[in-house]
Amino acid sequence: MKNILVPTDFSDCSVEALKTAAQLAKKNDATIHLLHMYERPAASMSWQLRLDNDQLKKHKQLVREELKKVEKASFLKGLKVKKHLAVGDQLWEEVTRNNFKNIDLMVMGTNGKSSNSFWFIGSNTNKSIRVAKFPVLVVKNRIGLSSIKNIVFASNFDTDSIHGFEKIKAFTETFRAKLHLLKVITPINFEKSSYTYRIMDNFVTKQSLKNYTVNIYNSVSLEEGILEFIASVEADMIVLETYKRSGISRALIGSTVEDIVVNSEIPVLTTPTE
Repeated sequence: MKNILVPTDFSDCSVEALKTAAQLAKKNDATIHLLHMYERPAASMSWQLRLDNDQLKKHKQLVREELKKVEKASFLKGLKVKKHLAVGDQLWEEVTRNNFKNIDLMVMGTNGKSSNSFWFIGSNTNKSIRVAKFPVLVVKNRIGLSSIKNIVFASNFDTDSIHGFEKIKAFTETFRAKLHLLKVITPINFEKSSYTYRIMDNFVTKQSLKNYTVNIYNSVSLEEGILEFIASVEADMIVLETYKRSGISRALIGSTVEDIVVNSEIPVLTTPTE
């Protein structure tokens, strides 16, 4: 992990995300990329455009000053930090651009449903998770790396899952935590336990896992099953997959990811699969 992207609007939740990213950067000798986006004022007349451009220049200068303040925070001391400014408010569009193609992880802060921070609620968070080509870590509070003891990876454990997990395997090993492999079986995706154990054992072999448990959990829905299981093992982090392909099952998984990001009190790490 060499490049960590942290969107910031200078809110408390984005600062907490940055503190988490700083811990990861120190452990991995990574560069932090601070991204702030600002809106260009709309103008209908030439004189208004000149006025708005003047205001925009002043605003950009204020933003640069704020970014410099953030860069000088004590918890970033000794770290490599690069600052990025972009026009617009669609974070999910910005993270797909070529200038972020080398990002290994994005860390986002959120206060959940009650957040006053525009970026980190609703469609911006959900769409960013959906379209990002790199893993996304969503945190509601700062996390201490030493406090991560149990990580749950909820998955289908198919071929796509094997490739998706490879993107975050090194990340999970950073914590030296126990990895709990979880497949939730619901009435609409029922399968025989013998088959489920076989594909999960194949996953373990392919990934050469050591400190892990294998778990099949029956529930009425994916979300309910995942949330109940993470509570039962007192998980400190949940890892979920996002899919680029369409289809009913993929859509169901996508909506489950979004619901868990909102409702989970522990950090959620999403990893993209093809």
